[in-house]
Amino acid sequence: MRSSAESVLVLYDKQIRHLQRLPPQPRRDVNAGNGMAAVVGRVRECPLLDIKLTLLSHNLVRGAAGAALLNAELLAARGFLNRRVQAEDEKQLPEPVTR
Repeated sequence: MRSSAESVLVLYDKQIRHLQRLPPQPRRDVNAGNGMAAVVGRVRECPLLDIKLTLLSHNLVRGAAGAALLNAELLAARGFLNRRVQAEDEKQLPEPVTR
């Protein structure tokens, strides 16, 4: 689909941290995958919760607006938006309200 990212999850590993970059950084990583990817970094063990990590995603793009766009593209790709529902006869349609 057009608006979905190639990879919906971007994982930064230790090799990038050695380059003086501690991901994710909002200014650099918020538009990863055109805003549709979640960026994960600093994954480490935690004695209490098993793992700790830092996650960054674009709330507006990846949130409700992006999800609605992906759903519409999925429906179009599967052919649901090309179908038309027609009444069996015109008498079943409601009359327009006039004043």
